[in-house]
Amino acid sequence: MRRIRLICLGRTKEKYLQQGLDLFLKRLTRYCKFDWIELKEANAATPELVMAAEAERVREKLDPSAFWVILDEHGKQFGSAQLAEQFETLALKGQSRIDFVLGGAWGIDDKLKREAHLLLGLSKMTFTHQMIRLFLIEQIYRAETIIKGEKYHNP
Repeated sequence: MRRIRLICLGRTKEKYLQQGLDLFLKRLTRYCKFDWIELKEANAATPELVMAAEAERVREKLDPSAFWVILDEHGKQFGSAQLAEQFETLALKGQSRIDFVLGGAWGIDDKLKREAHLLLGLSKMTFTHQMIRLFLIEQIYRAETIIKGEKYHNP
């Protein structure tokens, strides 16, 4: 069974977003083991120092044996079916662990981005780091249903 972890900075503050997250987290239990790790956002004098401090917190949680995916506005964009294919390709290579990383309000430190196996962009549009959590988890759920051939996804 695939093991997916989402490592993110800060807590989900909006009730409507938390309700959506709860819905998809519950649905995901049929398809994979999903862990949610929320790290405290850093407090520093400049955005660069914030991102560096947060990158260290993230590094401490990353699974060295996992495939690391960092969400980044300039990352590679996949359609839903392509994300499902990426999951299947990883599985065929014996990779069942995936760690997704979502940065805080200032984003992710460049050094940590260079260490990732994949930089993933969900859209060319800008969204809050709180909303992206829901969008990502829904897409992970959608990918799992595509892999299983279920009707959730309409091609």
